[in-house]
Parts: sequence; C-alpha cells; structure tokens
Amino acid sequence: MIEELEDSLLIPNFKKRQQEAILLITFGSSFTKPNESYKSLLKFFQEAFPQRDVFLSFNSKICIERWFAKTGERYYSPEEYLHTLGNYAYEKVLIQSLHITASSVFQQIECKYLPRFAEEYPHIPYALGRPLLANDDDIHYLGDVLCNIFAEPLSRGEAVCFIGHGDSSFGVEEANRQYQLLNDYLQKQYKHTAVATMDYSELSYNTMEHYLEAECPSVKVVHLTPLMSIVGKHALYDLTGELVEGLSPDEQSWRARLIQRGYICNEEHCHKRGLAEYEVVCQLWLNHLLEAEKHCL
Repeated sequence: MIEELEDSLLIPNFKKRQQEAILLITFGSSFTKPNESYKSLLKFFQEAFPQRDVFLSFNSKICIERWFAKTGERYYSPEEYLHTLGNYAYEKVLIQSLHITASSVFQQIECKYLPRFAEEYPHIPYALGRPLLANDDDIHYLGDVLCNIFAEPLSRGEAVCFIGHGDSSFGVEEANRQYQLLNDYLQKQYKHTAVATMDYSELSYNTMEHYLEAECPSVKVVHLTPLMSIVGKHALYDLTGELVEGLSPDEQSWRARLIQRGYICNEEHCHKRGLAEYEVVCQLWLNHLLEAEKHCL
C-alpha cells in the first residue's frame, strides 16, 4: 500500500534534461491572468538558470484541480515534484518559495515537505530560498521598489495602500510582522502610504481607514494595489470590486468602502498587477535562491 502511494506521487511523462533542478512553489490560482504571471515568472527563472531544469508547483490542491478542470493543464504539488525529482536522481535540488512572508503555507514546505525529502533522498543536496520578505534588507529593497513604481501618484499627494494577504494562523507572528515593518518603512518615505492585510487583524481595513483619517486628512484620492504575487480573487473582488447593493459596509470590497467614506477610488486607482509581474521584484526572489544555494545541505 505504501509503495502504491509512493508511485502515485510520481509525475507522469516527466522529462529530465539537466542534472540539477529548481522547484518554484506558489499557492496557485484558477484564474487566467495569474497563470499568465506564473508562466512569465517560470520563464524568468529558466532564462536565469539555463543549465538547470526549472519547475513550478501549486501548493493548493483545490487550485490544481480547478485549473485542470478549466483548461486541461495540470500543475503538480510540491510533494509530487520533490518525490519525482528524488526518483530521477537529480544531483542538486533548489527550492524557491514565491510567497510574500514565511506564512503557514511556507512553514508547510519548510517543516513537512523538505524533512521528508531529506529523509528519503539523503544523498541529494537541497536548499530552500526564503520568501520575499524575511529581513530588513528585503523590507528596504521592496519598499524602495514600491516607492519608485508609485512615484507619480505619491508625488501628487495621493494615498497608495498596499494590500497583502496576511495570516490568521497560530505561530506566524514573525511573518505578519514583516507587513508592519514594510508599513513603517514606507511611511518614513511617504506619510500617505499604508500597508494592510486581508487576514492579519492588526493591519486590517479598519486600521488603514483610521490611519488615513487621522494622519492624512487632506488625502482625497486613494490607490489600491495588491501586495501579493498575483492578481487573483482577493485583488479582483475583495479589494477592487464594485459596490453591491444590499450588502453591509463590512461585506463590501475595500474600494467600495473607501468610496462610501468619501474618498475617490475609481477604476484607474485600482492597480491590478501582482508583484510577480515586476521583474525587479522577481529578482529579489532569485537573489534569495542564490543566497540559499551557498548553504546547500
């Protein structure tokens, strides 16, 4: 029974071309635009590492199945990829998380998938690159990038709010703290910026709105942009969706709630572009992978 389970994890029709592999891991999405972003990001890494096989996996089995049902294209889980890479006897396996922080999903990779890989294939060296935001250097790098991208509206005195996912799980305080550190760094550059999250209560919509009202009373225009790797359900509906009649204020999108509070937040103020669509941001993930390789186990 165990052998059958192990065999079921092998990816069918797998093709090994190089002796070393890179596995990119993201949560996944069943939306079309995010999958275009994933393919561009995969190409970015493939061009950076032409002598290595580069693969991309979805951590969400629901996203895997929904995308397959929608398109017929099959993504595979980190567990399936790691088992397959081990069975095909790669000489080195580098893993890069495409998550924003070391959230519970990242911890699953670090504490579940990789220990099992190390146990089953102790002869294969491996390394895990940290997520986008893991230390002060990352905060400063991304903060400067965001200030540069949104320099025009910021120079006009318009507010720019960066909305991340956050994590309400137990034991991810350090991951959520990265959002607060980025918020503090950005506000040292431009007072009329704010970082908020969908699931971390300390940086909620209400926190953002109260900050704008108390600290930026002259602001009339508010820009919303996802602090997420891709533009999926959260960015399209929870953040920038239209006002829906009959819903309570708490059930409306963030954009609709801002408009109800008297702010200008039109379609042109909703930036539907994920972080993975900026090559300068992708470079930070790539830098993390290169750093991790120096400590390959």
